Amino acid sequence: MEKFNEDEIQKKIEEKRKRFIENAHRALGFYDQNMLSPGGEHKKRTEAMENEFNKVYDDNEQHARRYDDEPAKPLILAASKNPENVINSPSEEKQANKQIMDSADLNPDKVSSSGSPQEDSLTAAEKEQELRNKPKTNTTNSKSQAITTVTQTPEIRSQKSLHKNLEEEKKQPFNEALLTKSKKSKKDKAKLVKAKPSELYEEDASPVQNRFYRRGDDSLPKSKKRKKFVVNTRHCRQERETLQYVIDLCRWYETTSIGEGNLIWYGVSLRDCDIDIIKSRVEGKSGNELFFNRYPGSELLARKKILCNIMNRMEKYFGEEYEFTPLSYMLPEEEDLLDEDMTKYKDMWYIAKPSKGCGGDGIFLINRITDIPRWHSNSELLVQHYITDPLLVDKKKFDLRIYVLVNGLDPLECYFCNEGMVRLCTELYKAPDRSNRRLKYMHLTNFSLNKNSSKYSEGDDETGKNGNKRLLSSVLEYLEREQGLDPDKILEQIKDTCRKTIIGLIPYLADFARISINPNIDQLRCFQIFGFDILVDKKMKAWLLEVNANPSLNMYQDKELPNGDLERTLRDLDKNLKSMVMQDAIQIVRSKSSPDSYGCFEKILPSKDPFYDQFFIWEEARKIFERLGGVKSPEFISSSQFQRLSKLRGMTNGKIVKAHYDIMYKNVVNRSDSKLMAMEHFFDALEVLAAKLFKKNSLYESLNDLIITVKDQHI
Repeated sequence: MEKFNEDEIQKKIEEKRKRFIENAHRALGFYDQNMLSPGGEHKKRTEAMENEFNKVYDDNEQHARRYDDEPAKPLILAASKNPENVINSPSEEKQANKQIMDSADLNPDKVSSSGSPQEDSLTAAEKEQELRNKPKTNTTNSKSQAITTVTQTPEIRSQKSLHKNLEEEKKQPFNEALLTKSKKSKKDKAKLVKAKPSELYEEDASPVQNRFYRRGDDSLPKSKKRKKFVVNTRHCRQERETLQYVIDLCRWYETTSIGEGNLIWYGVSLRDCDIDIIKSRVEGKSGNELFFNRYPGSELLARKKILCNIMNRMEKYFGEEYEFTPLSYMLPEEEDLLDEDMTKYKDMWYIAKPSKGCGGDGIFLINRITDIPRWHSNSELLVQHYITDPLLVDKKKFDLRIYVLVNGLDPLECYFCNEGMVRLCTELYKAPDRSNRRLKYMHLTNFSLNKNSSKYSEGDDETGKNGNKRLLSSVLEYLEREQGLDPDKILEQIKDTCRKTIIGLIPYLADFARISINPNIDQLRCFQIFGFDILVDKKMKAWLLEVNANPSLNMYQDKELPNGDLERTLRDLDKNLKSMVMQDAIQIVRSKSSPDSYGCFEKILPSKDPFYDQFFIWEEARKIFERLGGVKSPEFISSSQFQRLSKLRGMTNGKIVKAHYDIMYKNVVNRSDSKLMAMEHFFDALEVLAAKLFKKNSLYESLNDLIITVKDQHI
């Protein structure tokens, strides 16, 4: 048996004492920033801990030999009631710390003014002397009966359990992460930052402080470890609470560090710095699970005038198939045309909307050109025909908020949410006239307006069957029961409108993505939830009112009080619907396959019906533009690049020669501020070429022949 002299024994005991106090301080949060010594304000607690150490330990040769190779463990782990010695919640942390303080006589009520614990009978010195004078009859027995573990008092763990598990604990390596970073891989080291103990919800939880923390309680056994999925909520807006609720529900992890995480959620439009982060992450870690919830440029396409231009081009080639948007006029450019139509059709009503407006601000009804306020004379307005025969619920006008998920551009992958939100007006509907045209609560369905009405009703918040905000499913049941309408037919009309709208937007989304992030759009890690505002008329036709690139996913209802304060009320209807939309959308995005349906979502594109293939003609035109520009020039093409079309078979005839391409290029480019041809201007040039080279019965047939001619040849 190895022997120790008195100096070695005292040295080892002193080391154990310091380690005990350091671990206890760290568990209770008594350390200062450099974490090397306890703060001066805790001197009394330190003295109490030293007394406790002397009370628990026997500084004899037998004790030193027994614990020579057994390092101290963090007190915070020993005190936890968790079977695996892990604190999983703030309440558990508080309870564990209380046990530690009580067991170590560190409760302020038990500490005297001198800083030493108050004892009922024996002082710490007397107890220490009693332990020293205890007879040593048998070495083995003294180890199991007279020695208590370094990290906990007899009240926390009994002497019998200590003796039983002593050898197992001795095999466990000392966790050096309390003083230095854990000896892990470089990837794990990069994640080590300071965090509160209550934020450590890792499955392999330890005092190693990690910026990625679990939201909620993690009760999975160690044998069922799963891949960690981290959501970055740094750039969230009002949807932050909803996303955090989904993170809790799915037992994911949350971070707010710039550029970190598997999913970076943006609540606002992408800035240049955000696009730089996306580009660096896509290029640097293309093989990892990495997603972004927004396509660059989507907020521009959602503007009313730009969306109107896109839909007008589609209607020009496909006629009644794209007549699901009201007839529109863009002011001030088409003010004369609007005045002419108003003079011709005096009974027609129109609704005017600011191009960049939202929430119902600045919207008004007109049937004369003089009804437009003077302060709108120089601003961009979109004026549309007002739909005077809407479908009614409880004699009130309503519209639908439909959620559409775009999960890929090439190949296209689009999902339709079968549950949505219905927003009702708060006034009974009447056809517009000069007397009621200013009644916004009668004609405008915007929730941000109607929630301020004195007649606004929340209804049944759990079922969503009453009130001014309801679930789509409950309204469809009402229409079937009260009006005898077919809900499946209404849903199919809505899906048809959403399909055709997305097909029209895809070329522009893909072009923005190529320019901003990556010329190879098949490598994009972006997805986006769009909000479609749909109005159904009495003929069950689904009209597209507008597309929202940033639909509200807030589960709170905000209302401004008369004194200017903001009142926030949690709505179960919003919480259940919007968290379901978020959760199912993220699960679809994470899926390695392309499911036909998942949760509340149903795939609508690509469609199994070949009828919709014809509407992709402008996407095929975009691919030609991409081939001409190449990777080095994704945004524009030059005159020489455009003239390469003239070298292809079938792209010239007796009336169109190579020189005409140069003239055509200049004519189209002169309409813009740039000296180069962008994709939108390229579409204009193709229309001119198709009309001169392929004279067919319809514009679509001429353009389709041109696309087929160019598509099959090498450029």
